[in-house]
Amino acid sequence: MAPVTASLLQQPLCRTRAAAIFQGRPVRGDRLSTTCHSFPLPPGLSIRRPRQHRGSARSKRRGPNSAAVFASVTRYGVPEDSSVGGWMQTFGFPLGALKVGREILKFRKGSEAVTVDLPRPLGIFFEEKQMDGKRCCVVDELVEGGNAAASGVVRVGDVLRATTAVAKGADRVTVGRFQVEPSLGQRQAGGYTLAYFVADDQPFDRVMGALTSFANPVDTDEGPVEVEVVSLLLERREEGP
Repeated sequence: MAPVTASLLQQPLCRTRAAAIFQGRPVRGDRLSTTCHSFPLPPGLSIRRPRQHRGSARSKRRGPNSAAVFASVTRYGVPEDSSVGGWMQTFGFPLGALKVGREILKFRKGSEAVTVDLPRPLGIFFEEKQMDGKRCCVVDELVEGGNAAASGVVRVGDVLRATTAVAKGADRVTVGRFQVEPSLGQRQAGGYTLAYFVADDQPFDRVMGALTSFANPVDTDEGPVEVEVVSLLLERREEGP
């Protein structure tokens, strides 16, 4: 699978596939850019529900330092009331080398934020829906015996708000004594690093691209290392409109 690079940020959006379904099957990696906002549907993914869950025949490249390139989504502070109803909270997403990207996300009143770390393959079918006038990616089904089902955390109906991922290009470069944003060319020339993707109102293809970005291992001082665990941020909403 061709890696996704920062150059895709300049490409037009993919057309949304209504009610598309993603099977959380074993994939060796998923790649995105540090800002994580552009992903085509990877080859081999179907927008129709498969009859059964099937594993990948690909072999995985593991390393003793796999845990060193993985970190969970973290929460900062306490939930705060939103001026428009509901509540909001700050979440941190690992970017590697002890760097963290922070996002303030708003949640519907009565909903709950759920974080979970899942080994790949996830074992989840996702479906695109419209909620509150926006596109969202919802857990439609859990694969029996899969990692999501075994976790006891993920439930059908959970809304995917964000996921960790892998991006091509460094998120900072050093100029003298200062850390600055790299140019597009520098990002394209850089290695693969941890990143994150916020799924709110994003086309289904892009969300699926983020979830499959781990096909490319993260570059470390010891060499490429596959990230085997995905950290998801889900919103669990109470029943009703």
